[in-house]
Amino acid sequence: MPRILVVDDFDDFPELIRTSLKEHKEYIVDSADSGENALKLLPQNCIDHQCYDLIIIDFAMPIMDGLTCAKRIRDLEKHLGWNDAGIIFFTAYSDMTRVSSSILRDLNAIVWDKYKIHELIDHIIKEFTVDNCKVQGV
Repeated sequence: MPRILVVDDFDDFPELIRTSLKEHKEYIVDSADSGENALKLLPQNCIDHQCYDLIIIDFAMPIMDGLTCAKRIRDLEKHLGWNDAGIIFFTAYSDMTRVSSSILRDLNAIVWDKYKIHELIDHIIKEFTVDNCKVQGV
């Protein structure tokens, strides 16, 4: 089953993702309320060199922003020999000039508008299916 981690400092968004995917019972959706907690959660949920197929990260969180969290996730994946999870930053900000295309390319990440939740769900359903997920045996 595709495994998704939603990292957001508000409970609303992870629950919205979980509820929206509920009719597609093949998804496991975990959540972390901060970048720090996401980094603690990753090693606890690793199966065969892959922790999650997709990590959705709020770009603007207190203490550790989404960009820092994503960089640390990539460092952790590299250090432990894990496969790279897909990363989607979501944001309500229209000005994403802080994130250059080269940073996104280096992180193998994309940016998604937080208000386009239905399009995000469609993207997840299309790109992260049982047939193409990296984590097997769940």
